[in-house]
Amino acid sequence: MSHRASYFDLDTDNRTLALKASCAIPILNRQPIFSQNEYWVDGGLCAPIPVQEAYERGYRHIVVVRTVPLDVQYDHCWMTSVQQALGKSRAAGVIEMLLEHEDNYRKTQQFLSNPPDDVTIYEIHPQKPLVSKLIGSDISMLNTDYHLGYQTGVYFLNTMGKHMHHQFDQPAANDQLNCIPMANVRL
Repeated sequence: MSHRASYFDLDTDNRTLALKASCAIPILNRQPIFSQNEYWVDGGLCAPIPVQEAYERGYRHIVVVRTVPLDVQYDHCWMTSVQQALGKSRAAGVIEMLLEHEDNYRKTQQFLSNPPDDVTIYEIHPQKPLVSKLIGSDISMLNTDYHLGYQTGVYFLNTMGKHMHHQFDQPAANDQLNCIPMANVRL
């Protein structure tokens, strides 16, 4: 099964619902978020870094904020044989989602490594893995990573940000930047 990303417009859509959907990690959430007669989960499944969407909407100066160092690669190809052995079980479905995520992540990596000539992409990323994890992090771990992200963001704004101010072009008048981050998957 292939999923596709959709994007909530935070000016017109229900923000609370959009935030819940963007945090609804498959399997960890008992029930996907139901809205607009569809089920929604975190869009990281099929749009782990929605940079292509930003490009397609006309943005030509894009800032990508990552939670892993640039050299991180994921490779769970061995899971394909495990998935086949599991048949149509729930566990096989989880593996299918993981493999789909990795495939989409690789495609995004290719775009970031070889962007079109008419776009400038700035990537903000940690130099080493964060201390917090997807699940099971305590508040001190989260605070450590929050402060690192904050300091990195301030550094970016004080260096690159102040030089970029006049370079930014505008997307189409009816398109708004605040609809980009909420990538959600319709099931």
